[in-house]
Amino acid sequence: NPFKRESFRQISFISSVVTGIVSGFGTDVYKIAIQALALKMGN
Repeated sequence: NPFKRESFRQISFISSVVTGIVSGFGTDVYKIAIQALALKMGN
């Protein structure tokens, strides 16, 4: 979870243009993000 780490890791240059941010779920974050992307794309 970048938001619980050093302050320089908390700066996001793309968060203003994305639909959402998935973090803090360990390695499960990749599966969750892919599922969210599939839902967003309508698959």
